Amino acid sequence: MQIVNVTRGNILAPEVREVRSFWGRLTGWLNHAGPRPGQGLYLTPCRGVHSWGLRFTIDAVYIDTKGLVLEVCTLLPWRIGPFKPSCRGVLELAAGTCQGRVCQKGDLLEQINGKGW
Repeated sequence: MQIVNVTRGNILAPEVREVRSFWGRLTGWLNHAGPRPGQGLYLTPCRGVHSWGLRFTIDAVYIDTKGLVLEVCTLLPWRIGPFKPSCRGVLELAAGTCQGRVCQKGDLLEQINGKGW
């Protein structure tokens, strides 16, 4: 699926894989070289993420049930991200994807060819 930032009028991530299983959410990017630019994982349901065991940095975008961005943070390896009780899922992207004004707290995101938030 693709993730579009409706607020900013850009494609945030053209190649996103949705992960709904417990094991898939737990392992995420483990045993991977890391996301390529434009590639991401959407973990749902999910209220918080970690980067334990990763050898690379990721951007984490916390999203509510309507596609509203609740938080954007960059996680260095071996860190724990914030826990957001109102979060529906977390989009994990290559580090630097959300820099500048590409994606910020308060933006509205939309899935293209996805199952919905």
